[in-house]
Amino acid sequence: MQVRYNGTSAVRVSWQPPPANKVTGVISGYYVYCLGNTTSQHRNKTTKKDDLTVRVTGLLVGKVYRVEVASFTTAGRGPLSSPKTIYIMAGIYQTLPVYLYMLLHGHGTSSLTKVTSNVVR
Repeated sequence: MQVRYNGTSAVRVSWQPPPANKVTGVISGYYVYCLGNTTSQHRNKTTKKDDLTVRVTGLLVGKVYRVEVASFTTAGRGPLSSPKTIYIMAGIYQTLPVYLYMLLHGHGTSSLTKVTSNVVR
C-alpha cells in the first residue's frame, strides 16, 4: 500500500489486490480506513473491486492518521494491510518523516506506536 499527500487536506491511497490464495471467495471491494485519534476524525472509504486507488479528503492539518486497507467478499472482510502512519502538515514540513516532525516540535515519539511511512507530496 502507498499513501501520498494529495492536497491540503487529502491523501491518495493505492494498493494491490491480495494474493488469490489468501482470499475466500471473490473480492467485492475494499475498505480503506483512515483513522484519526477520535472517531470524529476518521475518514473511511469503500471502493468497488476494480478500484485500487482512492482519494481520502477532509483530513485535518496537524493530525496523525493510521491508514489501512482490507478487501472484502460476501464472506466478510479480509486481513488488514500493514498500517501506514501519516501526519497532515502545512508548509515545508510535509516531506518529513512523522517521527522527525514530532521530535522537531518537542512531542517525542511515544504517542506513535509504530511509524511506518513518510508523508510524501
